[in-house]
Amino acid sequence: MKNFPHQYSQIDRLTDALRVAEKVIKSGGQLGDDAVFGEALVFGNVHNIAGDGTLAERLKNEKLKPVSNRGYHTAAREMRRFLVLAKFLEQSAATGAYQITANGVELLKSDNPLVYKQLWREGVSGIELNDAGNVSHPYRIMMRLVQDRPGIAVKKLLLALEARNDGSAEYKRILDLSTSPFEDILASLNISSASAANAIKILPSIAQQVGDLEKRQNQAWISERVDVSEDEVAIETNVNAGATTSNSSNRRSRDVDAKTIASEPAFQNTAGSKKFDLAAAIALRQRRHVIHQRAVKSMANKFEALGFTLSEHPFDCFGQRKKHSILVEMKTLDGSPSDERKQAERALGQIQAYRHFDLPEDKKKNLILIVAFSQKPITEICNFLNIQGVFAAYPSHADEWILVDPAGKETQLSDGAWMKS
Repeated sequence: MKNFPHQYSQIDRLTDALRVAEKVIKSGGQLGDDAVFGEALVFGNVHNIAGDGTLAERLKNEKLKPVSNRGYHTAAREMRRFLVLAKFLEQSAATGAYQITANGVELLKSDNPLVYKQLWREGVSGIELNDAGNVSHPYRIMMRLVQDRPGIAVKKLLLALEARNDGSAEYKRILDLSTSPFEDILASLNISSASAANAIKILPSIAQQVGDLEKRQNQAWISERVDVSEDEVAIETNVNAGATTSNSSNRRSRDVDAKTIASEPAFQNTAGSKKFDLAAAIALRQRRHVIHQRAVKSMANKFEALGFTLSEHPFDCFGQRKKHSILVEMKTLDGSPSDERKQAERALGQIQAYRHFDLPEDKKKNLILIVAFSQKPITEICNFLNIQGVFAAYPSHADEWILVDPAGKETQLSDGAWMKS
């Protein structure tokens, strides 16, 4: 099972740790030094040292312990690693110095509760754990487990850290494993109860705080939430009733007859929902629109460098170059399985409609359809698009875009090899 920081689970406390990190960086301190960052966390009231006396006296006594036993050192190390994994903090490969990322700056300035929670959702959903080249996204896997096993025991969510990668076969393995008694799961993974407790200490708690899941009697369920994209604002309800919601896995059908099929919907007053804040939702939609536009610009720069002449409206981007042309539909992702599938479905319908209705026949020759996302989607989403003859695309870590062609082959956008597919 993959190792994950388990120091703190409260997002407000983690945000305060980021704020302390910012102060250390601005003061010229060495954030990579556990003693420096640890003391700053103590005096910033983020990490508490138990005992009697003043804070300074307790810290002095703590320093008498061996370095390996100093709790504030451990807190600094774990907190720094977590903030780096969530991409609120980054370290320069050249100098080793740390700095706050753009998302980290936005998080510290955010006074909108929906945007604040969304930044945390993006942060944890983007966390990658790499074990000898086996890369997985534990938060996304955890949310898929809750989607596909409504009411799953919270303690079984440790399986999100067991997945070796994000592939379909690996997900099926842990999904099947989730049906076993908990004691059998621990035995098969060869881990202790203490390790299991640490494995579920952070991510389920954060998912509750950002509004992704609810915990009832130690069981996990998908929460009703405000569904905000660059296209719409809506309330997602009844997410655990009968069939699963629009997730990244197969939906479960239910048996009906002519009397029970197509039951009358119970319409909800969206403005009256306890979770609906129109002003906050609009702000979140605006933020996603900004992310959308920046992503389109980023891709457009790559296409222009390859010699494409570009145009827009009503589509996000159309480009022509000699014998090739491209049509791009861009979608932002918020990190949740339901959003990922909905955005893929919307994008496929839109891009096919743009090709059919909005492009002259002479521009449809050698046309490559590309659905691009603001972050890497799971494999099934790429497969869904590829089966329809559509390329999938997502940004990589090095200011590059990765294209997945209909055969499932990944290439970098900027090298132009995908045009020969």
